[in-house]
Amino acid sequence: ALSCSFNCSVDYTMTPRIKAMGLLAHLVLILPTATKALQTSSSFIRRSNPTSSLQAVSQKRTFIIDGGELESFLLHGGESIGTATNKAGSLTLVTGTTQEDPSQRIVAVQTNNNDNNAAANYETISMGDVDVYAHTIANIPPKVTDSVALSTAAASLVGIHCAIPKVGGVGGSDNSNDVFYTGKAVVVGGNDYACFVADGLATLGIDVSLVSTGSPEAKAGGVTVMKPSDLDEDTFEEIGFSTVVGQFDSLIDTISNERKGMLISDDNLYGGSSVLQLLQLKHQCNKYISTLTQSQQIVKNEGVLWGPGKANDHVKKMESMSLSRCTSLVPSLGFGSATLQTLLDNNVLFSIKSNNPTVSRGWALKDFWEETSWPRDSSGTGIRFGLPVQEEEDLDELFQREQERL
Repeated sequence: ALSCSFNCSVDYTMTPRIKAMGLLAHLVLILPTATKALQTSSSFIRRSNPTSSLQAVSQKRTFIIDGGELESFLLHGGESIGTATNKAGSLTLVTGTTQEDPSQRIVAVQTNNNDNNAAANYETISMGDVDVYAHTIANIPPKVTDSVALSTAAASLVGIHCAIPKVGGVGGSDNSNDVFYTGKAVVVGGNDYACFVADGLATLGIDVSLVSTGSPEAKAGGVTVMKPSDLDEDTFEEIGFSTVVGQFDSLIDTISNERKGMLISDDNLYGGSSVLQLLQLKHQCNKYISTLTQSQQIVKNEGVLWGPGKANDHVKKMESMSLSRCTSLVPSLGFGSATLQTLLDNNVLFSIKSNNPTVSRGWALKDFWEETSWPRDSSGTGIRFGLPVQEEEDLDELFQREQERL
């Protein structure tokens, strides 16, 4: 069980593999140095020629995103964090069929009639009573149920799609959906969701290292599972996972949030976090993605005695909240055709056991114990071992970079 609001299971059957070592990028798209890439299937729906005749909606479900996960999504879209009035985001997903082939099912993100800006920026297609964003459409394979397609789409939005270094067009195409992915990513945590993220990124062609104090069972051949520390064969000293991996593009944190609610904007890119600064300085990691939900944060803050009850109350509040109080979330280009379609085609799936029309991803005791039992660095700062810590020689370079940025 991933959370107390619903039980989840993950079903993977992977096909592609890439040697795994790495991690993510930053809050902007960059050109990574990795040389391996996986070209997305030519069968996906292209934004320049989308499916134009969709039938009525079969299923609909709204997913609530909050906490560090919401922060990561907004920062991926270039928004500042700390001044937003809405503390939750909503993503409504629908399934339906095409008029040309009633047996062909699709999944897509429904448009928000109150969000005129998003509607103007993205092409939309009618499904009868509702419209969907054309760039979010993916075909559902025959063996995948509508319910699993909906939950997989929601689960892949932040931890996978927002964490990917996006690299150019296939064959020089200028179509934003015709992309291939490459780079290195590190996924922190051993829960079911962390395994889904690691396997999903590896399937998309990313070199992945999955770091956990436990024994997670990643299915993708391109995922390297490792502990927070390793033994240096030359010095016989324990070294952290970030040092072992070296340079990587992105880090996906499923059990904590190094931003800690700090204000992050164009003038304050790291929100005062030395970890985020040092990830970029020492490892060229420009993208830090936290998928920590607010209910996970509540349990972390309150502990196992008072936290679970307060976290469950929060989940119920989120699932009953009026959507007008939520920020409408629209995935970036390539979500349907390049990211979600590849996951569905390769059976990288995330399922939940909930019949609620509105779902908020909750918390799990396993995540709490892993985060609290994670060894800490000897510097006394409380930073989890393996993440970079500030040394005296780093100060001059950090100061120089900040002066150059200003």
